[in-house]
Amino acid sequence: MKYTALHSVRHDGQLYQAGETLELDDTAADTLLACRAVAAMETAEAEVTEPEGVEAEQDVNSVEPEPEPEPEPEPEPAKPAPKSQKGKGKK
Repeated sequence: MKYTALHSVRHDGQLYQAGETLELDDTAADTLLACRAVAAMETAEAEVTEPEGVEAEQDVNSVEPEPEPEPEPEPEPAKPAPKSQKGKGKK
């Protein structure tokens, strides 16, 4: 099936710029569709988003999932308020 590159994509050793058409097998298409590097021909016209002159190469064989965000640190437990010294002085 034919797809349109939404970003610069390197597939089978060839570099495709945003807006160019490329033919992909189902496995490569699934990978590149998942990371939004390509779109099927019927939806591609409205989705080309890479600005001119920007090259963000992506090789279908080296696509990595985005890293999971780090968990936020747990807040430290509250310290007890200091005890009042009222009434504990000498008489």
